[in-house]
Amino acid sequence: MSLLQRAERYARRLEKQSLSRRSRLLLPETRTEAQDDHPEIPASDGAAIKVAVEKKLLRKQGLSEISLENGTIIPGVSEAEGDIIPTGIPGLDNQISGFSAGINLLTGTPGSGKTILAMQFLMNGIDSGETGLYISFEEKKDNFFKYMGQFGWDLQDMEDREMFAFLRFSPERALDILSDGKVESIVKRLGVKRICIDSLSAFAVLAKDTLSARDSVTGLLDLVRSLGVTAVITGEQANKKSSSVLDFDTDSVISLITLRSSNVRQRVADAMKVQGGPKLLPMKIGDTGVSFYELI
Repeated sequence: MSLLQRAERYARRLEKQSLSRRSRLLLPETRTEAQDDHPEIPASDGAAIKVAVEKKLLRKQGLSEISLENGTIIPGVSEAEGDIIPTGIPGLDNQISGFSAGINLLTGTPGSGKTILAMQFLMNGIDSGETGLYISFEEKKDNFFKYMGQFGWDLQDMEDREMFAFLRFSPERALDILSDGKVESIVKRLGVKRICIDSLSAFAVLAKDTLSARDSVTGLLDLVRSLGVTAVITGEQANKKSSSVLDFDTDSVISLITLRSSNVRQRVADAMKVQGGPKLLPMKIGDTGVSFYELI
């Protein structure tokens, strides 16, 4: 079995696990809401209720395919799910059209390329005249600027020209992002169009318990939506506390996977919730950033 075949099998398994969690959360409440919205449908009319539930799910989640027969939900941005923003990343737009104009979740293990991909999206926006904001809960500015310089991105120059801004919240002050108004001020002053938040997991882990973490993350996502920007938010899959990032309501989800066999290493992006439905996208990281190619 080739590495790409193994990658496809592994990606489908991750997708199945994610769909199972989403189904358990969404189906019961949606069924009740659909019946409340359509009291004229008899409780015994299973077919009519099924149609009502499917329509309700499509409106709530922007899903393109739903199977209530086996209780699963297949993610994918529906045609009516708002605008799609071209990423400018080689090989990506021709396969998924681009990122959603809302919130895009990029998950993966450390070193999988999440930050590079997110920053590349910001840089391509800057090249098109769209100001970008990078928000970090971990990385310090000097280290980040130096690291991104490896890909030919002069962030200091972009910052000097007010086309880019870097905002760091230290671990002990991370929750201040929800109340201190700094993000809103920068977005308004610079006319920011694209935002990267790195990372959702680092933000959530600072909460005192699981419930507080979910409330904090929900508040962060609400803040981002209120700004009217296109956002890429990264999330780790490396520990138990961060594994729930897929449960949150984002407009697209891409999971970066790295497979190893002997001395061969294969990077793969599992586009779990994107325009046109789930896709498996082989990728590589080079001197100018991330690029994608089609699975043959």
